[in-house]
This record gives sequence, C-alpha cells and structure tokens, in this order.
Amino acid sequence: MIREERETPFGWLVVASLQGEVDLGLLSPAERELTLPMGPRRIASFVGGRVALRRALDRVGAPATPLLATGRGGPTLPDGVTGSISHKDDVAVAVAARSVEGEHVGVDLETDAPLRVDIGRRVLREEEQARLAGLEPVARDRLVRETFAVKEAIYKAIDPVMKRYVAFQEVALELDGKGGALAILHLNEPAPAFSLEVAIESMRGPHGERMLLAFARARVTDRRRP
Repeated sequence: MIREERETPFGWLVVASLQGEVDLGLLSPAERELTLPMGPRRIASFVGGRVALRRALDRVGAPATPLLATGRGGPTLPDGVTGSISHKDDVAVAVAARSVEGEHVGVDLETDAPLRVDIGRRVLREEEQARLAGLEPVARDRLVRETFAVKEAIYKAIDPVMKRYVAFQEVALELDGKGGALAILHLNEPAPAFSLEVAIESMRGPHGERMLLAFARARVTDRRRP
C-alpha cells in the first residue's frame, strides 16, 4: 500500500495507493469502528490515509495510538506532533512533523488536469483575479488549480486553531511559479495572527496521472488579537 515516503521541509510525507483489496486489519479496533457507516470507496481512502499517517508519525518518533477523528473531521494525534491527510482517486497522502504549541501542518492532493468548470470566482479574491486577468486560458486554469490546492492545505493547517470553516476569500496567494507562494490571511475576526509557509509540487499517481501536492505550515504568532 505504501508507494513513497520522504522527508520534506514540512515533515515526513508518505504516499499510499488505494488500489487492490482493502485490509481492515491494518486499522486498530477503534479505527475499524469508524468505518462501519462508510461505503467501499470511503473505507479505502480512510484506510489508506490512516496507514500513511501512521507511517509518517512513526518516522518522527510519535507513539502508536489510534488515529480517530476530531469533531472537525481531522485525525486525532498524539501530543507533540502535527499531521494531515488528503486523498484523491486512488491515492492517499499524509504528512507528519514534530511541533510546538500553536504550530500545525496541512496537506492537499488534487488532480492536475484542466478544470471542467471555471471555479476562479469562487476560489480567488478580487486582487488574485486581477493578477490572472492577462494570462492565457491554459496558464490561468493551472494557477486557479494550484491556488485551490494551496488554500486547502492552509485551511487544514489553521483549522486546529480556528475550529471553523474558513472561506476562500479569507486567504490571498501570490504564486511564484517555482513551487512557492506568498500567503496573506484576511481572517474574519476574531482570529489570532499566524505566520505561514506554503509550497506546491507535482507528483505522479498510480496510473501515471499528474497530480498537485500542496503543503502548508501555520504558526500562531499572537493569540491576543481580538
């Protein structure tokens, strides 16, 4: 099931394939209970995500504990570590790292293929749309998809602190075209101040398909902000 594992600036990344028969024996009893109401595809992604995250956590020396679900839908984690899961089609990815209080990572995986529907107006703030206005359609489409993936990773990184839905309009990105980006938060108050690091890269899926892999790390810099 494990296809790849490597260290990144955001922590240990593990990639798992969701192809083949699902082995529920890879889960702890408590984790298996969570799969009871799930359909086959959801079970496959759940198992793949937990297997990948457990391997990533092991790589950073975290204790082996059941990876259940928080009230917000993310995985529960041992103290002293941060982690995130994403899955798309036949692939699940997880990243884990040692952390200090107020620091969290997020990961997002998306198919790297032209959009069937233009989601630019939903995903982009006005200033982001203005920067893309002069691009050719193919280049604009790709940057919209990259923006979507990075923003999703950011949402996962700040969710353990925010504990609410964060809209696309609450984050602005300036992608540099080299895998990095400047991220600026416009969070609706009340909200703490964060520092952000983000990155995006390409990877291949199990069928050779191109995919986008986005990372984010968020650190709380001021909890006193109203």
